[in-house]
Amino acid sequence: MNKAPALRVIVDLDCDTLRIPRNGKHCDYLFVGEESEIAWVAPIELKGGNLGAQDALDQLQGGVRAADTWLPQRSSFQFVPVLAHGKRIHKQDLRTLNSRKLTLRGQKRQTVLIRCGDPLKVALSG
Repeated sequence: MNKAPALRVIVDLDCDTLRIPRNGKHCDYLFVGEESEIAWVAPIELKGGNLGAQDALDQLQGGVRAADTWLPQRSSFQFVPVLAHGKRIHKQDLRTLNSRKLTLRGQKRQTVLIRCGDPLKVALSG
């Protein structure tokens, strides 16, 4: 991950060892990292082609569920759902993305959009 914090764990949620049910939606990756005493938890969905906002949000929500299950109960972090896209996003999809926030342990956040190839730090610092 380009310019991501050095102290990090990146979980590929498609890894068979995790035994995540294939019939449930989940994002591509779950990023947990720390830098300068700030910790982040970021479910990440990658969309290279056409983007369906509702589907992308559902996939990110699956990553939120995984994070909620795996993180220690009293952990302190900044929650940042990230959607990395490769093509222009249709206006209706942007409206959908802007109207729905995701919640992890009381932190309600709007999905941060970045272009595929952009540094993750751009999303984390926003």
